[in-house]
Amino acid sequence: MDIDSIVLFRSLDGIYSDFAEFTLRDTTGLSPYIIRNITGVDADEIVPRFSGVGGSSGNKFFNMRLKPRQIAISLILNPNYSIGNTPSTLRDRIYSLISSYKTSKIALGFYKEDVEVAQIYGFISKIESDLNTLMPEVKITFYCEDPYFRRSQRISVNTDSMSKTSPVISDYASSAPHGFRMAITATAPFNTYRIRKTVDFDWSFTVNFAFNTNDTLYFSSEENDRYVYVNRPSISQTYNLISNIEIGSEWPIIFPGDNTFNVNTALYNYEYIQYYPTYWGI
Repeated sequence: MDIDSIVLFRSLDGIYSDFAEFTLRDTTGLSPYIIRNITGVDADEIVPRFSGVGGSSGNKFFNMRLKPRQIAISLILNPNYSIGNTPSTLRDRIYSLISSYKTSKIALGFYKEDVEVAQIYGFISKIESDLNTLMPEVKITFYCEDPYFRRSQRISVNTDSMSKTSPVISDYASSAPHGFRMAITATAPFNTYRIRKTVDFDWSFTVNFAFNTNDTLYFSSEENDRYVYVNRPSISQTYNLISNIEIGSEWPIIFPGDNTFNVNTALYNYEYIQYYPTYWGI
């Protein structure tokens, strides 16, 4: 991932607002905070988690997961004395980040030529100051329960010409696997929606439900926000389908590159397919 700046955001009244930008290629020295070092942005402590067994191969499936991440940024304090700034005032501003709203969350944004590449959210867990030096520094440690770097906005897949029975979702931006959101609307009644691996059908995700024409199925396999439900507009009714998921189903995810799936029916139209580009590290 190629970046040239990091932006630190804090929450003000529930809305993220930029606090400081750390330019990685700054040669002017005009910034009040100059980044000296950053650690904790690699893919560290990857743990396999068993998720199931392949139906035809018998292979054990594992989801590779990162442990919570700690990012430490060392900053040189560079006050502009002509406007009344001192190392103390710059430190106090950083201390104010610890909890600026009830959520106490901060965000780190990673940019390339002012275009966002990814973000990560967390809490400030430690602030360390070096007072006995001619070049005062502050080290900020962030604790990120969700360790993945993601774009802050989902990407929408172009479904205009996408196959309904053999859809291919391509993701050449991400370096890590991730879930996705999807909505489809039935064009005729059917009783089962099944998405599975193409070729040997080694895994499948099956929802058994009597879908009517114009029913819209909403689905998400995003790890922290999984759901399956149907909206039936004819009677303004919503049905939660978590209990309708067939035993042994595997949530479908997107891996970097081309992902070809098999779907058991073509009696639907796409409403949308969306996902966050996701990265193991910077």
